[in-house]
Amino acid sequence: MTASSPGTKLILVVDDDPDICSSLDAIFTADGFRVIVAKNGQEGLDMARVYQPNLILLDIMMPVLDGYGFLDAQRADPAIYDIPVIVLSAGMMLDRLPKEIPRLPKPPELSALFALVESRIYRPRASAAVAPTTLTPPPPEPAAHPN
Repeated sequence: MTASSPGTKLILVVDDDPDICSSLDAIFTADGFRVIVAKNGQEGLDMARVYQPNLILLDIMMPVLDGYGFLDAQRADPAIYDIPVIVLSAGMMLDRLPKEIPRLPKPPELSALFALVESRIYRPRASAAVAPTTLTPPPPEPAAHPN
């Protein structure tokens, strides 16, 4: 598999629950998306860097690297900081999550999930990025020099 092409939208699912992963894979594949799956946050970061997905569906409570660690590392990495993320979590530990990052409970209500995915996946990445509030900010833009 190569990085996503302009006409095919790629979703990265980062979740340690195999039932959730297979359900999301089936749902989005049937709707014409390509789906790749990572079992934990570290695997998700590695896959995001290689495949450059159009959207990430992220769980919070996972082994190896949890969703907060994933978000911190993602926001610090210029190659992937602007990939939009939607959090899907059964946990109640979402207090550190910036309010701008959309979230749905697991299992998600499908119409709400599709609405969030559609609202984010078709935006250019730079405008879809969420400015972090409690997470590490992306690298600063170079300053313009006056003539």
